[in-house]
Amino acid sequence: MPTNYQTDTVNLAYNWKSKEAHLTASYFGSFFTDGYNGVSFQPWANSISAGTANGMQTMSTAPSNSLNQLNLSGGYDFTSKTKLTGNASIGRNTQNAGFAVDSYMMIPAASGGVTPPGSMNGLVNTTHFDMKLTDQSVKDLTLSAGYKFDQRDNLTQSNIYSFSGIGGTGLPNIGSTYTNSTYISNTTTSAQSAYYPNTPLSLKQSLISLGGAYRISKDQRVSLDYANNTINRWCNQYGSGAANLTNVAANGGAGTYTAGSFPVGTNCVTATSSNENKVDALYKLAAVEGLTFKAGVGYANRVASLDQNAIAAFSQTNVNNAAFGKSFVPGQNAGDYLGFVPYFEASRKQASAKASTNWEVNDQLSFSLGGKYISETFPNSTYGVQNGYGWSLNLDGMYKYDPAGSVVAYATQQNMQRNIVNYNYTSSTVAGTWNNNLQSNATTLGLGVRQGDLVNGKLTLTGDLTYSLAQSWYSTNVGYLPSNGTSTACNAPATQSCGILPVIQNTMAIVKLGGSYQLDKSSRIGLMYWYQHLYSNDYAYNGMQTGYTPSGVLPTNQTSPSYNVNVISANYTYTFD
Repeated sequence: MPTNYQTDTVNLAYNWKSKEAHLTASYFGSFFTDGYNGVSFQPWANSISAGTANGMQTMSTAPSNSLNQLNLSGGYDFTSKTKLTGNASIGRNTQNAGFAVDSYMMIPAASGGVTPPGSMNGLVNTTHFDMKLTDQSVKDLTLSAGYKFDQRDNLTQSNIYSFSGIGGTGLPNIGSTYTNSTYISNTTTSAQSAYYPNTPLSLKQSLISLGGAYRISKDQRVSLDYANNTINRWCNQYGSGAANLTNVAANGGAGTYTAGSFPVGTNCVTATSSNENKVDALYKLAAVEGLTFKAGVGYANRVASLDQNAIAAFSQTNVNNAAFGKSFVPGQNAGDYLGFVPYFEASRKQASAKASTNWEVNDQLSFSLGGKYISETFPNSTYGVQNGYGWSLNLDGMYKYDPAGSVVAYATQQNMQRNIVNYNYTSSTVAGTWNNNLQSNATTLGLGVRQGDLVNGKLTLTGDLTYSLAQSWYSTNVGYLPSNGTSTACNAPATQSCGILPVIQNTMAIVKLGGSYQLDKSSRIGLMYWYQHLYSNDYAYNGMQTGYTPSGVLPTNQTSPSYNVNVISANYTYTFD
């Protein structure tokens, strides 16, 4: 891609301070300019339609844009132990670079469509505010309260645009008729599968936090923190120039595509909002000199609100029509099965626990041991991730055998597991659910040695050794009959789509040897050797071998990647006085 970029920034600030207060007001501007707006090329496939000569096609480059932001920050000390700080900002981000497109990528007005503007008319307003109050008026007690607000209001105009592959196919005419079955089997290209509106997604987030820390004694401390996080998502003027789907709903999924707009108030996101309450508690103990202990627990509950009538921009078939006997329009409920929610947007309950201890045996020897456990459940998700857990354990130690020499060793173990339930439907078989379990673990061992003050204090030698082993595997249980009517087909060795699949594994070893020599007060030279070996084994590569590839796919004979790397480096450092 050709580049001809220029970014100009402007910073202007005013600072004020008194004995109890301080204030800063500032302006920030960023202006990005691209000397190009697109690059043209001739593809190997027919660019407009079958049977015509290859034509030129255009791909846009990074569009020019600008950001203007006003900022205000400050604080006030009510007393020496009670303080308030805060920040606020508003920003305006615009992008109005002209589109670099081929003519057939816009809806032609002659066929009944509405030609969108030649620019995105992008406008995003951002707002931020945060405030924190801390108080230490009560001896041994520290209290804090905070609030944070962020909003990204996307006011970009939503219009309908035409998309196609390099071959230029898949562009039906406006006014073409379709039926509900068209969306289910996708045997023909419907208008909705070729024309899509852009999605001006907006986000608002509010976070309230309360915390307290109390020193029970000089050796014991406890803390308790609470947080409430609220998120809202929406689309402004969504589908203002998009396909009119009113006739689709009125006719049970059958009708004629017309140019117009989505019904007023149409939403683009299924997960419209969520509210999460979280509590964390921590206890610290200095048991004896050199021995400390920490333990903490946490619990979080996120409740999400969903909009089943939301319509996603990119949409083709809607599986709910056939699988559940519904009359959903393309893209409604994001085209997902009823009951499916992505885990990162779904209601969730999370519990966690962690503990660690540090023991300094003496000035030469010390140890550290820590662990963490986390568990999650998704109670309102009929399909998708149902639950999961993970835990980790780490141990490390250091021994200083002389003032300039030390040995460090560590070991880490990580394990996780998650379970999902999903739904399957094809036009030739009955519907049903299937379950999948994923497990993975990783073990890492390390050893490091450092010795200085050699050769009259000028030479330092270092060595590091790392070994890791990671494995993961799936287990799948299908609760319905496959299309051929047998209950064991998915267990066939050629497919291995059911039962416990082979382990996916990678093993890595790293060796680093280095040294540095101080030539004089200002100059130092260094030399390092690095060796790294990776071995991996993934059964997915079996399908790339000759005789085992799926029908219609040429074998590549690729194997699961493994490699050896040898690196030698030298450096020179000069320090100026």
